[in-house]
Amino acid sequence: MCLPSALGMQAVDSWIEKLDVADLRPLLSALFSRYVDPTLEYCRRNFKYVVPIPAISQVMSICKILESILPQVCLLLSGVLFLLCIWVYRWKA
Repeated sequence: MCLPSALGMQAVDSWIEKLDVADLRPLLSALFSRYVDPTLEYCRRNFKYVVPIPAISQVMSICKILESILPQVCLLLSGVLFLLCIWVYRWKA
């Protein structure tokens, strides 16, 4: 396990709780708990870093990237859902 569970996941959980998109919180929590540690371990074993970066810094970088794109993703998903509802309604008519 690359990310120290006590400190790392606590930081991720507090970041997830501060997000404005409440409906994505359970999904993000599940994805982080499932994929972050194996991905960090894979990177540690298979990549050579020019400048070593601590695991918590890598995870917080992921959080910042997600924080910047999540509002656009939610907006896109709501638009697609709206169009899908209209398409289904038109298909039934």
